[in-house]
Order: sequence, then C-alpha cells, then structure tokens
Amino acid sequence: MSLHLRFPYAVICGLFGFPLAADMDHTGGRTLSTFRRAVRLFGAITGRAEYTDPAEKFEDVTCLLFDPLGQTTPTVPIRLVSATDGRELSEAEYFGRLRRIHNGRFPHAPVGET
Repeated sequence: MSLHLRFPYAVICGLFGFPLAADMDHTGGRTLSTFRRAVRLFGAITGRAEYTDPAEKFEDVTCLLFDPLGQTTPTVPIRLVSATDGRELSEAEYFGRLRRIHNGRFPHAPVGET
C-alpha cells in the first residue's frame, strides 16, 4: 500500500506460489482447497486498473501451483491461475497480461514483444 501511496503510477503485481498439495487438501467438511481459497481471497485485492484506484489493491495477482518434488508430468511443471477470474493461464498469457497492464499505464514507454 505504501508503494502505491508514494508512487501512484507504479504497476505492482503479485505471484504467489503454492505446492501442488495445496490444491488437493479438501475434505468432506472443507470443500475449497487451500489453493482455491487463496485464489478467492487474492481476488479481493487485485484489479487496480487506474492509478487513482485504491492504493491497497494490486494491478494483478496470479497464483502458481508447482510440484516441489518434481513428480508431475514434465509437460506441465506449473499451473498459473488468475486471482481476478480464477481461470488457468498459460505462461504466454500471464506475461502478455503483465505487458498489457504496464503498457496501458505507461503508453509513452511500452514494453515490446520480446
């Protein structure tokens, strides 16, 4: 929050990593996993579209699921989930989203395709 108060034009994004097991810890009494609950909670602090929006919000928050033991298939080592809408993102979509946010805030100094 203090960063946005001091630098209102700053683009601040969060990437929070969780082990794969955090998405598998639901029980009969707890229908939402730790990971899904975190995505929902982070959704409340994401989406700062304009520099005049509340300083306590992030421009974007994305949650990352990974397997710290390396036991997942090698083709999908991580999963990225947007806290804004809960949908899964590819790495290209994730970095494209960050680029769009930055370029929207700073059209005079855009980040290129590379």
